[in-house]
Order: sequence, then structure tokens, then C-alpha cells
Amino acid sequence: MAKENVNSLLLKSLGTKPIAFNPDLARIAGSATAGLLMSQLLYWWGKGHNKDYVYKTIEQFKEETCLTRSEQQTAIKKWEKLNVLTVKARGIPPKRRFYLNTDKLVQMLQEVAHNEKEIDGYVRTQNDGFGKSYADYDM
Repeated sequence: MAKENVNSLLLKSLGTKPIAFNPDLARIAGSATAGLLMSQLLYWWGKGHNKDYVYKTIEQFKEETCLTRSEQQTAIKKWEKLNVLTVKARGIPPKRRFYLNTDKLVQMLQEVAHNEKEIDGYVRTQNDGFGKSYADYDM
């Protein structure tokens, strides 16, 4: 069976759509979990009735990403600390509104792309390209 057919069959059998994940987002936040959360927020960005924010309940995010409440909170805190994300709860049941500072996020992504930039304790150089932690370097 051709590879394309196997992939198609697997996706049909699973009944769920895969999530796109951007490793540079994980490098910026220093966490694969935070990278996954931001990747999913960016997927939904601009697709709702309000272009200023994305709203999701804890359960909706858990359904889409398998991130637990605790994992979501840890990831959110990382992005808030970087001034990329602001979260406000509204409604019953409370839906979290995620406001993205897209200018800040674009700036950080450009820094990652231009190598040798430090972001939240990680560096990316032309040689390693994988965002080693400071702990990985002899200093």
C-alpha cells in the first residue's frame, strides 16, 4: 500500500484531525507544552466572530490538545510572563478569552529566525539550531 494511502487510512480511522505544532514557539517559551498551546491558539486566531481574541474553555482545550488543566495553566503563565498572552474569563461556564500580543510574538519569532538570540533562557545559533538551554553550555 502506498504511503499516502496509509496516512489517509490512519487519519480516517483515528477520526480526529492532527494539530499543527511549531517548534519555534516551544523554543521561545522554553516548553513543548507552551508551544503546543500557542500553536493551537494561532490556529484559531481570527476564525471566531471576534477578531481580537480566541475563547476556549479548559475542556475545549483538553479535547483539542490533551493538555490537562494544570498543563494549560503552566503554559499560559509562560506566555503571560513573555508578554505575549493575556487571559480573561467571561461567561457561564467561564470561557477564557485569549488576547495575543501579535507584535511581540512576531518580534520573538524574528529573533529566533535571526539566530543567536536569547529568549527565556534559550539560545539558537547557526551551529546547533535546536535552542539548547544555558545548562547545556559550558560557561
